[in-house]
Amino acid sequence: MSKVDKRFKEIEIGKLTKADWNYKEEDALTERKLIENLRKNGQVENIIVREMKNDKFEVVNGNHRLKAYKTLGYKKVICYNLGKITLLAAKQIAVETNETRFAPDRIKLAESITDLAKEFGTQELSATMPFSEGEINNLQNILTYDWNDKAKRIKCPSCHKEFKKN
Repeated sequence: MSKVDKRFKEIEIGKLTKADWNYKEEDALTERKLIENLRKNGQVENIIVREMKNDKFEVVNGNHRLKAYKTLGYKKVICYNLGKITLLAAKQIAVETNETRFAPDRIKLAESITDLAKEFGTQELSATMPFSEGEINNLQNILTYDWNDKAKRIKCPSCHKEFKKN
């Protein structure tokens, strides 16, 4: 049986402060989707923090989630406490944890989206996912595209640019 890492802690929202050096952009649409996602699913990811003075914690990763938790009236959240680390160490961890993400396999993503859209509909999916209804429809269209028909065009679900198969 493995031990639970004792650096995971439930911390009061009032003790958490947003990092003023956070490099992620603000986006009202994404913020609204994040709030709806948290309203639907609750906290499924922890916030990463570092210890500051006066029993306060600076958010290293999770600044947008912190704002959403406050909007939703959360009193406490689960955090991973890095302890008393330097600002540079915090910035390094922020970049590492934010940017080490894998690109999606578009066909598998399209298959998952198609299955989900059948059950929940594109409007419900677009409320909590990082896709508009049009992007969800475009992802579904990838699966039904006739790759042998040279006259057909397909729209990229990411950039919305149309491409013709050669």
